[in-house]
Amino acid sequence: MSTTSTKYTKSTKSTRSTSSTSISFAAGAVLLISVITIAAVFGILLLQETPSPTSQGDPTPQYENIPLRSIFDDIYKYSRWQDKGDGSGEGSEPANTLCLRRILTELVQQEDVATFVDFPCGACKWTAVWLDELKRLGIRIRYFGFDLTDVSLERAQKNLGPLMSFHEIYLMQADLTHPSSVELVPRQIDLFMCRDTLQHLSYDMIFKALKNIFNMDARIILLGSYVHGTNRRIRNGDYFDINLAAQPFNMHPAIIYNEVAGHKYLFRYTPKVGAGTPDGKTVCFATRANPQS
Repeated sequence: MSTTSTKYTKSTKSTRSTSSTSISFAAGAVLLISVITIAAVFGILLLQETPSPTSQGDPTPQYENIPLRSIFDDIYKYSRWQDKGDGSGEGSEPANTLCLRRILTELVQQEDVATFVDFPCGACKWTAVWLDELKRLGIRIRYFGFDLTDVSLERAQKNLGPLMSFHEIYLMQADLTHPSSVELVPRQIDLFMCRDTLQHLSYDMIFKALKNIFNMDARIILLGSYVHGTNRRIRNGDYFDINLAAQPFNMHPAIIYNEVAGHKYLFRYTPKVGAGTPDGKTVCFATRANPQS
């Protein structure tokens, strides 16, 4: 009995030890699975909260401290703005430019516009439709399209190709925020337009672009703006509803054209000789405060 009891006792201790080990292992496995599950859920939530390059919320982290050309190359190559407007965005779809095309056609007809600079021009999807409309009216113009990326210019070439036998069309690569852009743009421009662009730039880049624009020899300048927009700092490549008439720009236009009812507008400026040029902080032009002046 003593021997059996001893063996039984030893056997019981071994069984209990194995059972305890199994329980400890199982508990550890459950804990590990729980930790992994929590980490995975947290990771998913974190990804969901991270703004994409098309986000209209906070600045896009991956575009911080990246050259401007690289940012827009990325936007076009990877369809960050989807395929709308051949990569230029929803605002470049022909269906969304009906009012814009009407405004430009009226300016061409009423203001004797012969030379038009579109900077940046993007993929020219809507522009091709507009230039074809001018062709049907028997109106020829000299069109200069400038853009920062190779991809957009290749698409612009494809879209405008059929119209090059009628209009005088030039497509060139240039950076609107760099002083060299002033030298590339021809002299004595009848109409200069910068649309759907400034709202994707940082304040620093916007002021550089404005300085260059107002140093160009243009009779009429059209800039895209939002009357009810709220200006805020962003990183290049993100978005905000820019209001050029509000702080820190304070650029009151001579005329406001309603491009999209109650939301999107074109601000018209008419520079005068001696009116001054932007200094990086303020923009000087003839019609600063009084639209009727």
